[in-house]
Amino acid sequence: MNPQRQFCNKAPLSPNFREAPTIVRAPGGKDWLLYYEQYAGTSYGLSTAPTLAGPWYQVSGNSGVPAWNRYEMPAGTRHGSMIAITRTEYTAIVAAFPER
Repeated sequence: MNPQRQFCNKAPLSPNFREAPTIVRAPGGKDWLLYYEQYAGTSYGLSTAPTLAGPWYQVSGNSGVPAWNRYEMPAGTRHGSMIAITRTEYTAIVAAFPER
């Protein structure tokens, strides 16, 4: 039995011309977040859904127009990965790179 079968033959989770998808649980564990690179490496996009089966919605952000954005990614981000870190680790990273 293929557990991914439930997702076959459904609408795409992101628009055309996207690559390097990364899916993670949203903070609080309620929704899912799907980050993807906008072809050809110009920015990142984000879609969100309450379950892996959807429905999936695009979130406005990283557009180059700050007033429209609901999220931002650092300039030059490419094929990123995400890992869970503790508050202590976060504080140490921020302290090590205060100019960011």
